[in-house]
Amino acid sequence: MHLLSTVVALVRQYHHFHGVLHRLRGYSDRQLADMNIGRSDLGRIAWLEAERQASGLGQPKREPMRKFEAGSVKLMFAGQH
Repeated sequence: MHLLSTVVALVRQYHHFHGVLHRLRGYSDRQLADMNIGRSDLGRIAWLEAERQASGLGQPKREPMRKFEAGSVKLMFAGQH
């Protein structure tokens, strides 16, 4: 099972990498210069972001569902924006 989870994680990271790289390549040279990024850095930045996203650091933490009394609909939506 460990091998299967490793393969799934690598495939997920591969997809994150190409998604980020595609978005970065969409920026103009001027926009990249404003962010102090050169075109030669795009692959490295995309890979670092893919590693971060694949490790779960890029995902917001979800709070466990809270119990509430029946009829108290407001409690169900409390804290959600």
